[in-house]
Amino acid sequence: MNKTMKTTALVCAALFAVTACSSGGGSGPQANPSTSTPAKPATPAAPSKPATPATPAAPSKPATPATPAAPSKPATPATPAAPSKPATPATPATPSKPTTPAKPATPSASVSGNAMVSKNFSHNTAKYTAPSGNMNTSVTVDGRTIDLSKANEAFRFKEEIAAAEGNISTRQTLLSGRKYSHVRFGGQGMGVVDANYRPTHYHDTFAIGNITPLNGADAMPTSGKATYIGDAVVGTAGVLLSSESKFNVDFGAKTIKGYIDTAYEIPLSGKIVGASFSGDQDGVTMKGNFFGPKAAELGGVFSAEHRNSSYQGAFGAKKQ
Repeated sequence: MNKTMKTTALVCAALFAVTACSSGGGSGPQANPSTSTPAKPATPAAPSKPATPATPAAPSKPATPATPAAPSKPATPATPAAPSKPATPATPATPSKPTTPAKPATPSASVSGNAMVSKNFSHNTAKYTAPSGNMNTSVTVDGRTIDLSKANEAFRFKEEIAAAEGNISTRQTLLSGRKYSHVRFGGQGMGVVDANYRPTHYHDTFAIGNITPLNGADAMPTSGKATYIGDAVVGTAGVLLSSESKFNVDFGAKTIKGYIDTAYEIPLSGKIVGASFSGDQDGVTMKGNFFGPKAAELGGVFSAEHRNSSYQGAFGAKKQ
């Protein structure tokens, strides 16, 4: 309620009170209420019209934002310089072909030996030649083959006399047996008849086996002495005979000396070079080798003009 209306109400209340007092006088309740006319209430003042609220000011129009400046166009990067072309590498020289290393010698890989050949019982003029083959199968001497496959059938020697066949009139072989592990030695006498029936007798003696190597655990001894005892095949007057042999070896002094035990001892001596030995003494010439690991065996061939007889043969012996 506003202030004007409050004021009007208070005025009316006051007027009502005054009227009530005057109408009573001093009589109080004995007055005739029906004869008194109540006063007309004052017309209340019209309430003042509320002030029209002020129209709020129209909001100001926001300013249009400024158009951002166009970004500056970046400068065109400089074109990189083309890299220089690398120099063509020089063609490398062709490497030289490596040489194949020499195969080291082993006791079982180096197979060699010596042989002698003579004709028509001229044993004292026998010539040295190199045998080829294998100590367990066959050996070839000057084009003639000697079968060794049956040699192990006997301990000391295998002797065989073959019947005539083809152009061969006679053939005798005498070969060392299984007593020897690293060398095979022996001889063959063979009569051959040519187309004109002219006979020629060939006498071949040989010793072949596994040469003792010069290096490694099984190499040739370079010091000390040893005795070798063995056997021999002796050809004389066109017949092959078995015999015995013995040698004394000084590895430090590089010497070998021994003999073949026949009716007259045939002396043998020589110098040692590597795993080989050779020498001449009193009309006797010989060549041989050491065979097997650490010179376990030896073997060689010889020819001789001794005590008015000629000889040709082969020998082998084992270290004691």
